[in-house]
Amino acid sequence: MQADLMLEHWQTQGWLRPLDLAFARFIARYEPAQPLVWLAAALCSYQIKQGHVCLDVAKLHANPLSALGLTAELTLSQQQALLQQFALISLEQWHGALNQSALVDSGVGTNPLVMVANRLYLRRYWQYEQDIACEIKQRLAQTDTIAGRLPVTVLRPLIEQLFQGGNPSQNNVQPDWQQLACAVACRSAFTVITGGPGTG
Repeated sequence: MQADLMLEHWQTQGWLRPLDLAFARFIARYEPAQPLVWLAAALCSYQIKQGHVCLDVAKLHANPLSALGLTAELTLSQQQALLQQFALISLEQWHGALNQSALVDSGVGTNPLVMVANRLYLRRYWQYEQDIACEIKQRLAQTDTIAGRLPVTVLRPLIEQLFQGGNPSQNNVQPDWQQLACAVACRSAFTVITGGPGTG
């Protein structure tokens, strides 16, 4: 199946958004002889909907259904048909088409697509990632912290005031993990706090 018809079929089936198809067609206007680039552009756009900032081309090649998160949405025969279509494309073909494309760069230009190692980004999302990385590096380099500026005798009451009442179900037997996380965050200019549902 030709790339444009395949993409249109996928959009009709609801696997791609109209936006993904429109982006692929935009790319096709500038590189009509590069159907793999159109396909990669559509799938890269689709990944944004899936909550990913990029399309990992190596993962796409190794396991297309998993990489695209389509397993639950497709019937077994649809899965097999999709796998057959992707099996015709080698990882080298993906890399060759993307590396030769005039619409893809490594981040130094202004092209709509950015390829870094095996990851293909829409430029905007690649730039967002770069901006966040830069901000994190700046914060990690900072030595000035809240705990460094305020003595414990001042900081402790401030944190306790934020968490007045605490968690009554724990009857103060267990530590208030949110309060503890807040106190730990005061010790550096950058802190990552993770937790499961209900941890705030």
